[in-house]
Amino acid sequence: MRISLALFGVFIICHLQAQEFTYHKHGVLSIAPVTEITFGRDQDPFMVHLEPVEAPPAIPSAERVFLNRQKEIAGKLFPRKPATDNRSSLAPPELLNDFSGNNWLTSTPLDNHIAFSGENNQILSTVNVHMVVMNETGFWLGNRTLDNLFAPITDVDRFFDPRIMYDPVEDRWVLVLMNGTSCDDSELLFAFSKTGDATGAWNIYRLPGCPFGDLTFADYPMISLVGNELFYTYNAVIAGEPWQTGFAETYIWQIDKLGGYAGDTLKARMWTGLQLDGRNIRNLCPVKNATEDLPDEALFLSNRNFDIQNDSIFIVEVKGSVTDPDAELMIDVQKTDQPYGVPPNALQPVDTLQTNDARILDAFLLDDHVQFVSNTMDFASGKAAVYYGVIENIRSTRDIHGVIIPGGEDELGYPGIAYTGVQPEDRDAIIVASHASEVRNPGFSACYVDGHGEWSPWVTVKEGQKPIDMLQQGLERWGDYCGVQRIYDRPGFVYASASYGRYDGSNNTWIGYLARPEMAVSTSDQVQQDIGMVPFPNPSGNWFQLSFEIDRTMELTFVLIGADGNFKRTLRRENVSSGKHLLHFNLHSVPAGTYLVQAWDQNRLVSQEKIIKG
Repeated sequence: MRISLALFGVFIICHLQAQEFTYHKHGVLSIAPVTEITFGRDQDPFMVHLEPVEAPPAIPSAERVFLNRQKEIAGKLFPRKPATDNRSSLAPPELLNDFSGNNWLTSTPLDNHIAFSGENNQILSTVNVHMVVMNETGFWLGNRTLDNLFAPITDVDRFFDPRIMYDPVEDRWVLVLMNGTSCDDSELLFAFSKTGDATGAWNIYRLPGCPFGDLTFADYPMISLVGNELFYTYNAVIAGEPWQTGFAETYIWQIDKLGGYAGDTLKARMWTGLQLDGRNIRNLCPVKNATEDLPDEALFLSNRNFDIQNDSIFIVEVKGSVTDPDAELMIDVQKTDQPYGVPPNALQPVDTLQTNDARILDAFLLDDHVQFVSNTMDFASGKAAVYYGVIENIRSTRDIHGVIIPGGEDELGYPGIAYTGVQPEDRDAIIVASHASEVRNPGFSACYVDGHGEWSPWVTVKEGQKPIDMLQQGLERWGDYCGVQRIYDRPGFVYASASYGRYDGSNNTWIGYLARPEMAVSTSDQVQQDIGMVPFPNPSGNWFQLSFEIDRTMELTFVLIGADGNFKRTLRRENVSSGKHLLHFNLHSVPAGTYLVQAWDQNRLVSQEKIIKG
């Protein structure tokens, strides 16, 4: 079953100084919705799921042969050495809470992604086989396997590479993923939520993954929201070809998002054939929004991801809306002051982890600069590390400064980045990445960067329990990406999702709630704390939980008091036995502001904590 489209367009040749860039601009298409599905209905109580042992690789098989040769050469040029001084100069981010994510099903790799809505107090976490909606306490509000969710619209069951984004302007969600691994069955799936409730109804669309019938299939999607549009990039790859021809090219789809939310017929345009001096520009990473204000410019970054060492950064820009007849594409190349290079495969206590290549994995636009991250070789230690780059003056000179952030004794891979600034002049961000070493099981960590090339020590979000051991032979899969998002109504805070090695040797998902240094709300008061209550999250939109421990049975009354003392409500009165407890409550019925939660043991105040409803 192959979906086809009538595509037409023009071939355009442009010149950038002494260089020539070319691309195809295709005509505007109308894409009708396929169906509407409701996430919260028809959930499979047994979570039945049949899957291949390994998800499709991010790199075609023939290209992997070449890539492995590149890694061997790089390993000889830059052999592993003892860790050098990290030179970190900033305080690390604070880990405020962490909990299990999609823990019922696993795959290899996991391909973690995450989005969060403070408006609805919902986290949406996706992996290659599963998606779950939960609140900030980690309580599941709904979950579906991908094949169960999309079963009504396709007879192919080969879903992979999900990406999820929350739209803070429209209070909606966007989910994209791939299905099928041959030209005949490859398709791109789009899901747009109809409301801000991720457990509600979604409008489903699809596009062909092999639109030109050229034996390719669609792989490795990436997305961004720009104004009223969704931009979707993916790689067209051919299995079984030599590395020079196994990669066909990277395509860009420009799509009307508002029509998707409404369930209307969409307007969409395709951009193909992106080349600079006759060479394909590959693995285009869309530059995402840094804050709740979506950008007007559609920017994409790329590099020479297979090279042992290179300093070229490609900047692609689409100018004009999807229906603008004068829309055009611009391609630029600049040099960074710190070269990057293909990373070595990472060591773990048993076996080795695949790090793929040095492609750019995440980026955001803030004012007139872009920050981005990728995998790289740490040329000083010979280990896999994180490349962190900043493009200044993105609308003019495009000056690029880069640094390599090492992991000390650890190997690092598959970073993501999210902005954590609070004031208009702030440029700081949190980077998350997977970690592992010969003596450390795979987990994930976070560091803090200032936007000027300085970084903090890494802080552990999740420590692995065992090495990843899911394949009978060859490299174990790791990544292929992680998820991290700024909490738009809570500046300075992020949610992140990545994989770790579970006790049974499988990949599994863990979620971390992190803040820039010294951002955690101080809840101490002058009240004698007989029981130590810890509120989380704090601040929050609606949902809160209080964790506490008592050493004897108490008759506790929990009271909510407004900051001015004029508002007072009893939340709960109960005989509570000794031990650890969690109290959950929702403040959707009260206005935003600062409140006190008090715990009384009969007539004695035993604890008091400040909480902030955002």
